[in-house]
Amino acid sequence: FADVAIDVWSHNPAPVALADGRYAIFHIGRGLNGPNGGHNCTAGQFGVGGREESPADLGSVIHVAEAAGGPWKPLQTSLPSCNNPAPWVHSNGTIFIVCGNSLLSAQDPAGPYTTVTAFTHSGGPAGTYEDPYLYVDSRGFHLLYHVYNYDDRQTCNNATVSAHAFSVDGFTWTMGAVQPYTTQIARTDGSTVTVSTRERPKMFFDKSGQMTHLLNAVCSRTECPADHPCVDCKLEAWDYTLVAPFETERQSVVV
Repeated sequence: FADVAIDVWSHNPAPVALADGRYAIFHIGRGLNGPNGGHNCTAGQFGVGGREESPADLGSVIHVAEAAGGPWKPLQTSLPSCNNPAPWVHSNGTIFIVCGNSLLSAQDPAGPYTTVTAFTHSGGPAGTYEDPYLYVDSRGFHLLYHVYNYDDRQTCNNATVSAHAFSVDGFTWTMGAVQPYTTQIARTDGSTVTVSTRERPKMFFDKSGQMTHLLNAVCSRTECPADHPCVDCKLEAWDYTLVAPFETERQSVVV
């Protein structure tokens, strides 16, 4: 731990390196309190009591810095309000960002932002979509989602947790019909770990641009009470960050 980048209340940070050498963190919440302010997250938004001076502002906000170590300063931006914005800086310097069900683009995080296209989740796994993660590789544009379904209860080994969307050009999108990953995590010793939910997808890329690891927020429970969907077990059990290596030409670890 080095320092607090953005004060309370802020959430779901998506850091990127900008083409001009600066860094940006896209997030929700304004960070208007001190680094230790606001023991309760919000008033009303999440169904818990909160202090008036610690509101949950779901509008996307951007902080920028000249170096990854900060200091981070709020940026005046024309980015529309969206829950959990998903940015990606293209190799040509263009900033692409998924905001709701739209793909936007800009040359600077301050904007202006242009709508590239709108898309739906039709054809993908049934459920509620959230936590988009956008990335671009040699094949085109990709989106990973956390997907949950309140019909998934008790035994969570078959619970819905993910979806993948793909576009060659960023304009026309196709949803994958099956999940790219599930609640089942294979270990190198041959055993399997089951989690009740697998959220907040992020990917780690090495210096060459090769994706090497998938990161998720997961819940340690494998089963939930009958009156709780699998996605809500996280509220009453231990949660942790799962880092799973991909099987690549340079790394043959089965996950």
